[in-house]
Amino acid sequence: MTHFFCLCFIRDWKHRSKPNKKKPYVIRIYRNYLDPRFCPVLWLLKWLSFSGIKSGPIYQTWDAKGGVYNGASLKEDAWVGMTTKLFKVVRHC
Repeated sequence: MTHFFCLCFIRDWKHRSKPNKKKPYVIRIYRNYLDPRFCPVLWLLKWLSFSGIKSGPIYQTWDAKGGVYNGASLKEDAWVGMTTKLFKVVRHC
């Protein structure tokens, strides 16, 4: 199956107005066919495949006892560290 774009839903962010809190805001992320190294859709699908996340936040907390992501959203400093590690691993593949 070819994915031309991914739909991401953002509900809240730092400066979102109160009437719009909890309402989904849709972002359509398109593929980069010219250079797959810089394709956000490709890397998002790789991350979801690598992590095994099927639904919920893209970056979730890890349940060490169960060995799975538990659906709770990570804090910003945690997901920044995770993506940095992921790009370092991918760069050496």
